[in-house]
Amino acid sequence: MNEYIEQTTADIAKESISSMIGDILVDAPSFTWPQISGAVQSYKRARFEKNSKTFTEELHSKIEEVRLNLELKTFKQEVDLYA
Repeated sequence: MNEYIEQTTADIAKESISSMIGDILVDAPSFTWPQISGAVQSYKRARFEKNSKTFTEELHSKIEEVRLNLELKTFKQEVDLYA
C-alpha cells in the first residue's frame, strides 16, 4: 500500500511538472514577442527620424545652392544687359 501511494505521488508529480514545463514553453514566446516587437518598432522609428532629419538638411542645402546659383546668374545677366 505504501509503495502504491509513493508511485501514485511520483506519477502525479511527474505529470504536474511536465504540464507546467509545457505551459511555460507555450507561454514564453507570447510574453517575449511584444517586447521584441516593441524594440524593433523603436529602432525603426529612431532610424526613420534620423533619415528624415538628414533628408531635410540635404534638401535645404540643395535649395540654398539652387537659390545662390540663380541669384548669381541673374546678376551676371544684369551686368551683361547693361554692359
